[in-house]
Amino acid sequence: MDEFGEITGALVDYNIRFLRQVVFEVTEGCNLRCAYCGFSDLYTPQEGRSSRNLPYSFAESLLSYLFSMWEDDRVRELPISTAISFYGGEPLLNFPLIKSIIAFVEREKKRTNRAFTYSLTTNATLLPDYIDFLVEHRVRILVSLDGDAYGDSYRVDAKGKPSYYRVYENIKRVMELFPDYYADCVSFNAVLTDRNRYEDIVSYFEREFGKTPQISPLSTSGINPAAKEKFEKIKNKAQPDNRILPLEVAPSFKAFMKSFELRSGNYYYDFSELLFNRLKKKKIVTGTCYPFSRKMFLAADGKILQCEKIDHTHSLGCVSESGVQLDVDEVASLHNAAIKKYSTSCPECPFKHECPQCIRLADTPECIYRSRGQKKPFGFESVSYNPSGALEAVYNSKTKR
Repeated sequence: MDEFGEITGALVDYNIRFLRQVVFEVTEGCNLRCAYCGFSDLYTPQEGRSSRNLPYSFAESLLSYLFSMWEDDRVRELPISTAISFYGGEPLLNFPLIKSIIAFVEREKKRTNRAFTYSLTTNATLLPDYIDFLVEHRVRILVSLDGDAYGDSYRVDAKGKPSYYRVYENIKRVMELFPDYYADCVSFNAVLTDRNRYEDIVSYFEREFGKTPQISPLSTSGINPAAKEKFEKIKNKAQPDNRILPLEVAPSFKAFMKSFELRSGNYYYDFSELLFNRLKKKKIVTGTCYPFSRKMFLAADGKILQCEKIDHTHSLGCVSESGVQLDVDEVASLHNAAIKKYSTSCPECPFKHECPQCIRLADTPECIYRSRGQKKPFGFESVSYNPSGALEAVYNSKTKR
């Protein structure tokens, strides 16, 4: 493969034994109808998506499979921590499954020396009904909220009514009743649209909730061609003023650090990549993770994927009533075949050793980064061309002291 180092089933097996996160899509259903949702008409529909729930038998089968590997003497005594995460849809719509999965892990964890943590992503509309359990088990929650009432106004329920006021009250209630839990276990994610800005989002969360949120742009993968005009309208096109942003959320800082890390020659996504590349003397030049090096995602339909962002056509295995079907050699083969599709476009790309693009999210095997040049001021690509300019933008960013 020239510059493309192939992986083996042994590496996939290793990653599963040292798995850092297991994500369960407990339901496809949601009680909101956000305009920019990945399952809205803004994006090409994924085949077979509905409002089904993940059967408990599927979750139990996968956990039993994983625990049988984790209790192996080769990894049992090592200090490993694994996160058990819940995803949707809105995961709180299937709260009984969340309780059952946590009960299974708590009951079986003595088989290993592994520490377990719990987390979920939620729109927080149902939070009061389940907060006592979440607090008791220290479940970390990532709340989706896009800022103030106007900034969050794309997040509506099935009747088109805004969810903002309900979510705001629910979070304030958690702050009041469970201050320690709130401080340690509650975080926020905001999506950038044409109705908010970096600066406004940051100041809003600092003022109302005493937190600095994650800020995410709209996904550009799988846009429905018929909705491209709508997408362009909703997309935030404004460039943030780095001078008034905290350094940790300034886009210039994130882009500069990512470029700096990858260009250093001393950066590895995970421990297995460090060992693999040292042994093989080859690099996989895209930003695609090795299978299960970061997480494993079990979808509500039983498909096993590398993460929740990937289309179900890229499944690496499945869980059914007959058990877990996951062949590590086949997983390696599927990964190698996907990487090889880029062999004609990556070798000459100036970003080949610092590429952040996951090929599972790309719409084409053509190089999508080298053609962008400096179109996005101080985005990842222009940092590579203009590091001094990016460093200046980082220096001018607001820093907390």
